[in-house]
Amino acid sequence: MKRRTIALMLSCTWACIAWGQTHPLLAKAEAAEKNAYTRQTSLPIDSKKQKVALNGQVIPADMSKAFAFEYSSRYGLRSPQQAEIDTHLEGLKYVVDLNDTYITTLNTNWPAEEKEMNPTRYFEIAVKARKNIFLSEISYRLQGVAPEKMQFTALGSFDKSFSKPDTYSLMETMPPQPRQYSQKMMFKLSKGKTYYFRIYPWCQSGAIEKSIKIDSILFTGYEGK
Repeated sequence: MKRRTIALMLSCTWACIAWGQTHPLLAKAEAAEKNAYTRQTSLPIDSKKQKVALNGQVIPADMSKAFAFEYSSRYGLRSPQQAEIDTHLEGLKYVVDLNDTYITTLNTNWPAEEKEMNPTRYFEIAVKARKNIFLSEISYRLQGVAPEKMQFTALGSFDKSFSKPDTYSLMETMPPQPRQYSQKMMFKLSKGKTYYFRIYPWCQSGAIEKSIKIDSILFTGYEGK
C-alpha cells in the first residue's frame, strides 16, 4: 500500500521521513510552489449578495476564499488549508524516468484478457475536508506512453466502496499525447467528509513494459460561509 498524507507547511524532507511512502518526486514540491497555479473557478455568482447556486438552492459563498490544488506527475502534491489530500496506488506502481513519474502495473505486464475496467487496479486521490468546502470543477491531464489500445475510466465517489460512483470518463481510449479532460460539478463536502477520485487504466491487447502518465489532476472550489 502506497499511502501518504501531506500537510500544508510541512517541509518535504520532514514529510518524506514521517510517511515514508511518498511520491518519488515530492522533494521538488518546494520549487513547484514558486510556479503554483492560481486559477480561479467560474461560478454562477450573484455579485451583490456573494451567493452561488447549488442544486437549485442559493447558498452563501466567500469568493475571496476560492482555492485550487493539484497533483502533478513531476512534483507530487501538497495539501491546501481547506482539505487533507491523500494519494494511493492499488495494483500499480510508480516508475521515475528523466525527472518525471509514470505509472505501470506491479510487474509491468498489462494482461491481454482485460476488456474492461479492472476494479482492483487504480490511482486514487482522496480529498478530506478540513472545513466546509464546495468543489466546483475537476480537470485531469493524462496520456498513454507507447499505448496499444490503452484505455481508462475515471470515477468519483463519496463512498470508498464506489457502489454509486460519479462517472467522469467511461472506457476512454488513452491518448498518445497529453490531453486535458474537465468536468464541472457543484457539491458540498462537509468538514470531516471525504471525496474519492480514481483513474482505472487497462490495456485491451495486453502489453509489456508500457505505462501511463497522469500529468496533473486539478480540483477547484471555494469555502462556504
